[in-house]
Amino acid sequence: MKGLLLHDLFIMKKQGKTYLLFLLFFACMGFVSGNVAFFSSFLAIYAVSFGSSVFTYHEQCNWDAYANTLPLNRKQIIGSLYLLNGLALLLGGSFSLLGNLFLVLNREISMEEYIALTVTIFTVGAFMISFDLPLFLKFGCERGRTIMMGSYIVLFLAFMIAGKFLPGLGVSLTEEAVYRALCAACILALLCLCISYRISVGIYRKKEF
Repeated sequence: MKGLLLHDLFIMKKQGKTYLLFLLFFACMGFVSGNVAFFSSFLAIYAVSFGSSVFTYHEQCNWDAYANTLPLNRKQIIGSLYLLNGLALLLGGSFSLLGNLFLVLNREISMEEYIALTVTIFTVGAFMISFDLPLFLKFGCERGRTIMMGSYIVLFLAFMIAGKFLPGLGVSLTEEAVYRALCAACILALLCLCISYRISVGIYRKKEF
């Protein structure tokens, strides 16, 4: 699995300059707009999609056909993809945490808010990995990306509508309720990752190369 991971890291290295440009862009936008938390959080989410871009290279060079001739089982091949995306989230999340730490030191947000934001970033990233990888494996990069974007748009609109109508229904979210929901979402994200991995292995086993 180490060789598979290094192979994908070398592929991502070619796009490293692009990611660094995005890093500088979002950092500048955050400081100029005064909304460091939003842009630094978005950077972590972008890192996950950056990690998923390796699927495009796999399709272009028929990597899977070659990988399945190696003394590796299909669980290891899928495991390396999840590990790669996890490392991408960790990298992007680290930059995000540094940006948000600036807000804590500047006393713009409290340490409690910083911890909540940190958990939110990694939870959302874990949900994205859980959802995206089976899609790409099942439908390929192009169709998978289209379905992914459509699903995220629908989900975003649903949250926007819920945010507008919940206060009108007399539903108020206390700080304690938000923290409990966040903890539950974190546990659910870990569970989704395990389920997603099993689904991805099942999809990959049925493929013929």
